[in-house]
Amino acid sequence: AARKMPRYLEENLLLAIAALRLLGMECRTEWFRDAPLFGRLSRVAENVLVDVGHNALAAEAIRDAIAPRQVVLVYNSYRDKDYRSILRTLKPVLKRVEIIEVEAGRIAERRLLEAALAAEAIPYTAFGTIDPEESYLVFGSFSVVERFMKTYHA
Repeated sequence: AARKMPRYLEENLLLAIAALRLLGMECRTEWFRDAPLFGRLSRVAENVLVDVGHNALAAEAIRDAIAPRQVVLVYNSYRDKDYRSILRTLKPVLKRVEIIEVEAGRIAERRLLEAALAAEAIPYTAFGTIDPEESYLVFGSFSVVERFMKTYHA
């Protein structure tokens, strides 16, 4: 049976196929039916999704894919990303944010990320452990997902 992909990934795939066909290249949708795509709303545990998206458009697509459910967001961001807009976009599906420490030169200063969360009235804490009774989304970048995967062994 084919795996059901989130709507925004299906739209991206159909656009890519249309472009290939426009260029005169052979391409069939069935080639992609069971293609692995780790990092785009990938389930790494029964209650944990990860996504390497790191912009407002990705956040919008994820919000729409998750709604009406609510999740705990394990998050951090590069300082050059519009994390305020990302948090505002995801807010309707968030219970709270748990900030995961990421050691990268481009990462946002913690105090600025906390200020953005406070401005949006989104409760937050430091990331600790996964509660099996909660649903989680790990989102922010490849670095965030990589740090989570090294910390949390599903």
